[in-house]
Amino acid sequence: MYAGTLVAAHLLRLARGPLQIHLIERDPTHFGCGVAYSTQEQGHLLNVPAANMSTFSYDPAHFLGWAEARAVLVANPPGPGRHRLAPSVADNLERLVASGQLRRHVGTITEYRESETAVEVAIRLRGTQAIAGVWVGAVVNCSGSDSNYRRLESALIRNLLEQGLIRPDPLALGLDVTTEGAVIGRDGKPSDRLYILGPPARGLSWKTTAVPEIRNEAGVWRRGCLLGQLLARG
Repeated sequence: MYAGTLVAAHLLRLARGPLQIHLIERDPTHFGCGVAYSTQEQGHLLNVPAANMSTFSYDPAHFLGWAEARAVLVANPPGPGRHRLAPSVADNLERLVASGQLRRHVGTITEYRESETAVEVAIRLRGTQAIAGVWVGAVVNCSGSDSNYRRLESALIRNLLEQGLIRPDPLALGLDVTTEGAVIGRDGKPSDRLYILGPPARGLSWKTTAVPEIRNEAGVWRRGCLLGQLLARG
Protein backbone atom coordinates (compact mmCIF):
# COMPACT_ATOMS: atom_id res chain seq x y z
CA MET A 1 0.00 0.00 0.00
CA TYR A 2 3.00 2.33 0.30
CA ALA A 3 3.20 2.57 -3.49
CA GLY A 4 -0.50 3.43 -3.71
CA THR A 5 -0.18 6.07 -1.00
CA LEU A 6 2.79 7.60 -2.81
CA VAL A 7 0.87 7.86 -6.08
CA ALA A 8 -2.14 9.35 -4.28
CA ALA A 9 0.11 12.02 -2.74
CA HIS A 10 1.43 12.96 -6.19
CA LEU A 11 -2.02 13.12 -7.76
CA LEU A 12 -3.60 15.13 -4.95
CA ARG A 13 -0.73 17.58 -4.85
CA LEU A 14 -0.97 18.36 -8.55
CA ALA A 15 -4.75 18.23 -9.00
CA ARG A 16 -6.15 21.51 -10.29
CA GLY A 17 -9.72 20.65 -9.38
CA PRO A 18 -11.78 18.31 -7.19
CA LEU A 19 -10.26 14.83 -7.19
CA GLN A 20 -11.36 11.84 -5.10
CA ILE A 21 -9.06 8.85 -4.68
CA HIS A 22 -9.94 5.48 -3.12
CA LEU A 23 -7.18 3.53 -1.34
CA ILE A 24 -7.91 -0.12 -0.51
CA GLU A 25 -5.94 -1.89 2.24
CA ARG A 26 -6.36 -5.33 3.81
CA ASP A 27 -5.01 -4.30 7.22
CA PRO A 28 -6.89 -1.29 8.66
CA THR A 29 -4.40 -0.88 11.53
CA HIS A 30 -1.51 -0.02 9.19
CA PHE A 31 -3.27 1.89 6.45
CA GLY A 32 -0.87 3.25 3.88
CA CYS A 33 2.28 1.97 5.60
CA GLY A 34 3.04 -1.11 3.58
CA VAL A 35 5.07 -3.99 5.00
CA ALA A 36 8.28 -2.03 5.62
CA TYR A 37 6.74 0.89 7.47
CA SER A 38 4.30 -1.10 9.56
CA THR A 39 6.97 -2.97 11.53
CA GLN A 40 7.22 -2.23 15.24
CA GLU A 41 10.70 -3.70 15.60
CA GLN A 42 13.41 -1.08 16.13
CA GLY A 43 15.99 -3.44 14.66
CA HIS A 44 14.28 -3.47 11.26
CA LEU A 45 16.31 -1.00 9.20
CA LEU A 46 15.77 -0.02 5.59
CA ASN A 47 18.77 -0.40 3.28
CA VAL A 48 18.28 3.05 1.75
CA PRO A 49 19.86 6.14 3.38
CA ALA A 50 17.36 8.52 4.98
CA ALA A 51 18.48 11.28 2.61
CA ASN A 52 17.23 9.18 -0.34
CA MET A 53 13.83 8.32 1.11
CA SER A 54 11.91 11.37 -0.10
CA THR A 55 8.57 10.75 -1.78
CA PHE A 56 9.26 13.59 -4.18
CA SER A 57 12.23 13.38 -6.55
CA TYR A 58 12.21 17.17 -6.99
CA ASP A 59 12.65 17.60 -3.20
CA PRO A 60 15.30 15.03 -2.18
CA ALA A 61 15.56 16.31 1.40
CA HIS A 62 11.81 16.20 2.04
CA PHE A 63 11.80 13.05 4.21
CA LEU A 64 15.01 13.96 6.01
CA GLY A 65 13.67 17.42 6.85
CA TRP A 66 10.37 15.95 8.04
CA ALA A 67 12.18 13.50 10.34
CA GLU A 68 14.59 16.08 11.74
CA ALA A 69 11.75 18.51 12.46
CA ARG A 70 10.17 15.80 14.63
CA ALA A 71 13.42 14.80 16.34
CA VAL A 72 13.29 11.36 14.70
CA LEU A 73 16.56 9.42 14.76
CA VAL A 74 17.73 9.23 11.16
CA ALA A 75 21.39 8.32 11.61
CA ASN A 76 22.63 5.89 8.98
CA PRO A 77 24.71 3.23 10.77
CA PRO A 78 27.85 1.99 9.00
CA GLY A 79 27.47 -1.32 7.27
CA PRO A 80 28.02 -3.24 4.04
CA GLY A 81 26.83 -2.08 0.66
CA ARG A 82 23.48 -3.20 -0.63
CA HIS A 83 23.23 -6.81 -1.83
CA ARG A 84 26.41 -7.82 0.05
CA LEU A 85 26.84 -9.94 3.15
CA ALA A 86 28.14 -8.27 6.27
CA PRO A 87 31.71 -9.55 6.97
CA SER A 88 30.65 -11.05 10.31
CA VAL A 89 27.84 -13.04 8.61
CA ALA A 90 30.20 -14.24 5.87
CA ASP A 91 32.71 -15.36 8.51
CA ASN A 92 30.03 -17.34 10.37
CA LEU A 93 28.95 -19.05 7.15
CA GLU A 94 32.51 -20.04 6.33
CA ARG A 95 32.95 -21.53 9.83
CA LEU A 96 29.76 -23.57 9.38
CA VAL A 97 31.00 -24.84 6.01
CA ALA A 98 34.40 -25.75 7.46
CA SER A 99 32.78 -27.68 10.32
CA GLY A 100 30.56 -29.64 7.92
CA GLN A 101 27.36 -28.34 9.51
CA LEU A 102 26.52 -26.39 6.35
CA ARG A 103 26.86 -27.95 2.89
CA ARG A 104 26.39 -26.04 -0.35
CA HIS A 105 24.90 -27.63 -3.47
CA VAL A 106 25.01 -25.86 -6.83
CA GLY A 107 22.22 -27.01 -9.10
CA THR A 108 18.46 -27.30 -9.60
CA ILE A 109 16.00 -29.32 -7.52
CA THR A 110 14.27 -31.80 -9.80
CA GLU A 111 12.36 -33.97 -7.33
CA TYR A 112 11.17 -34.01 -3.77
CA ARG A 113 9.96 -37.12 -1.91
CA GLU A 114 8.82 -37.42 1.68
CA SER A 115 9.12 -40.47 3.91
CA GLU A 116 7.83 -40.89 7.44
CA THR A 117 11.03 -39.52 8.96
CA ALA A 118 12.88 -37.51 6.28
CA VAL A 119 12.81 -35.85 2.87
CA GLU A 120 14.79 -36.92 -0.18
CA VAL A 121 15.75 -34.04 -2.48
CA ALA A 122 17.10 -34.76 -5.97
CA ILE A 123 19.47 -32.09 -7.31
CA ARG A 124 20.67 -31.84 -10.91
CA LEU A 125 24.20 -30.51 -10.58
CA ARG A 126 24.93 -27.39 -12.57
CA GLY A 127 26.56 -27.95 -15.94
CA THR A 128 25.84 -31.70 -15.94
CA GLN A 129 22.98 -34.15 -16.13
CA ALA A 130 24.13 -35.86 -12.95
CA ILE A 131 21.57 -36.15 -10.16
CA ALA A 132 22.64 -36.02 -6.51
CA GLY A 133 20.29 -37.28 -3.80
CA VAL A 134 20.25 -35.57 -0.40
CA TRP A 135 18.31 -36.79 2.66
CA VAL A 136 17.28 -34.05 5.07
CA GLY A 137 14.94 -33.59 8.01
CA ALA A 138 13.11 -30.57 6.57
CA VAL A 139 13.05 -28.33 3.49
CA VAL A 140 12.70 -24.54 3.49
CA ASN A 141 11.77 -22.92 0.17
CA CYS A 142 13.79 -19.68 -0.12
CA SER A 143 13.28 -19.11 -3.85
CA GLY A 144 10.94 -16.16 -3.32
CA SER A 145 7.30 -15.60 -4.18
CA ASP A 146 5.84 -16.97 -7.38
CA SER A 147 5.75 -14.16 -9.94
CA ASN A 148 4.00 -16.15 -12.69
CA TYR A 149 0.56 -14.57 -12.65
CA ARG A 150 -0.97 -17.54 -14.45
CA ARG A 151 -0.37 -19.66 -11.35
CA LEU A 152 -1.49 -17.21 -8.66
CA GLU A 153 -4.57 -18.08 -6.62
CA SER A 154 -5.75 -14.47 -6.27
CA ALA A 155 -9.42 -14.11 -7.23
CA LEU A 156 -8.74 -10.63 -8.61
CA ILE A 157 -5.86 -11.77 -10.82
CA ARG A 158 -7.84 -14.75 -12.13
CA ASN A 159 -10.78 -12.50 -12.94
CA LEU A 160 -8.61 -10.01 -14.83
CA LEU A 161 -6.91 -12.84 -16.76
CA GLU A 162 -10.24 -14.42 -17.71
CA GLN A 163 -11.49 -11.10 -19.00
CA GLY A 164 -8.30 -10.60 -21.01
CA LEU A 165 -7.58 -7.31 -19.26
CA ILE A 166 -4.05 -8.34 -18.24
CA ARG A 167 -1.39 -10.75 -19.41
CA PRO A 168 1.96 -11.88 -17.96
CA ASP A 169 5.11 -10.31 -19.34
CA PRO A 170 7.22 -12.46 -21.72
CA LEU A 171 9.51 -13.66 -18.89
CA ALA A 172 6.64 -14.34 -16.44
CA LEU A 173 8.22 -12.01 -13.89
CA GLY A 174 5.10 -9.90 -13.51
CA LEU A 175 2.51 -8.27 -15.73
CA ASP A 176 3.02 -6.90 -19.22
CA VAL A 177 2.95 -3.09 -19.00
CA THR A 178 3.94 0.00 -20.95
CA THR A 179 6.67 2.35 -19.73
CA GLU A 180 3.87 4.54 -18.31
CA GLY A 181 2.53 1.64 -16.22
CA ALA A 182 -0.56 0.87 -18.31
CA VAL A 183 -1.28 -2.87 -18.30
CA ILE A 184 -1.37 -4.62 -21.66
CA GLY A 185 -4.30 -6.93 -22.26
CA ARG A 186 -4.58 -10.25 -24.04
CA ASP A 187 -5.19 -8.39 -27.30
CA GLY A 188 -1.87 -6.57 -27.01
CA LYS A 189 -3.45 -3.17 -26.43
CA PRO A 190 -2.57 -1.01 -23.40
CA SER A 191 -5.41 -0.07 -21.07
CA ASP A 192 -6.43 3.55 -20.56
CA ARG A 193 -7.93 2.75 -17.15
CA LEU A 194 -5.83 0.08 -15.45
CA TYR A 195 -2.29 0.92 -14.29
CA ILE A 196 0.18 -0.74 -11.96
CA LEU A 197 3.12 0.40 -9.88
CA GLY A 198 5.80 -1.55 -8.04
CA PRO A 199 6.51 -5.32 -8.04
CA PRO A 200 3.86 -6.31 -10.66
CA ALA A 201 5.95 -4.35 -13.21
CA ARG A 202 9.08 -6.36 -12.41
CA GLY A 203 9.31 -7.65 -15.98
CA LEU A 204 9.80 -4.09 -17.23
CA SER A 205 11.84 -2.47 -14.47
CA TRP A 206 13.09 -5.49 -12.43
CA LYS A 207 14.03 -3.47 -9.32
CA THR A 208 10.69 -2.05 -8.23
CA THR A 209 10.56 -2.53 -4.46
CA ALA A 210 12.73 0.24 -2.97
CA VAL A 211 11.63 3.82 -2.39
CA PRO A 212 13.86 5.44 -5.08
CA GLU A 213 12.49 3.15 -7.81
CA ILE A 214 8.85 3.44 -6.73
CA ARG A 215 9.27 7.21 -6.43
CA ASN A 216 10.58 7.42 -9.98
CA GLU A 217 7.73 5.30 -11.30
CA ALA A 218 5.22 7.52 -9.54
CA GLY A 219 6.97 10.47 -11.16
CA VAL A 220 5.80 9.20 -14.54
CA TRP A 221 2.28 9.95 -13.38
CA ARG A 222 3.42 13.35 -12.09
CA ARG A 223 4.96 14.29 -15.43
CA GLY A 224 1.57 13.92 -17.07
CA CYS A 225 1.77 10.55 -18.84
CA LEU A 226 -1.28 9.48 -16.87
CA LEU A 227 -2.36 12.42 -14.77
CA GLY A 228 -3.91 14.31 -17.65
CA GLN A 229 -6.13 11.37 -18.58
CA LEU A 230 -7.33 10.88 -15.01
CA LEU A 231 -8.10 14.52 -14.35
CA ALA A 232 -9.81 14.96 -17.71
CA ARG A 233 -12.39 12.35 -16.73
CA GLY A 234 -13.26 14.32 -13.57
